Amino acid sequence: MKIGVSAWRLYGQRLGIGRYIEYLLKNWNAILRTDDQVSLYVHEPFNMRAHVFVLPSASDGFSLTLAEALSCGTPVITVNRAALGEVAHGYALTIEDPEVEALTDAMRRVLTDPHTNQTLRRKSLERGRELRWDLTARRTLDVLRQVAAS
Repeated sequence: MKIGVSAWRLYGQRLGIGRYIEYLLKNWNAILRTDDQVSLYVHEPFNMRAHVFVLPSASDGFSLTLAEALSCGTPVITVNRAALGEVAHGYALTIEDPEVEALTDAMRRVLTDPHTNQTLRRKSLERGRELRWDLTARRTLDVLRQVAAS
């Protein structure tokens, strides 16, 4: 699920960061638009400077951008559904539904509560260490060897 431009503006207004959202919508070339939908393609260096990474999808499977954000130690807010919930639960602030109120409350909490922010940064790094490509490759090779040996 992508979030429409009007929803991004609403989040920005509610959090008092509307001018930053407007700047991103007008100027940032990493924003991909399709009709009235907006997706942010996030690069690792951006994540390292981010105050929060929000992935409010109701239907995504495993997300590389989620793994990147966690690996960078960025506090993450996402939905506790399917693969996103499995990857992030316990390491991110998860909400049940990607509704405006829940997202606004979660974003406000991460951006204004230093303890929550630091806890999520620490947990993100912890989870990110488990989502490394070398570990994935090694585990996959182990499974393949077990299958071949049986």
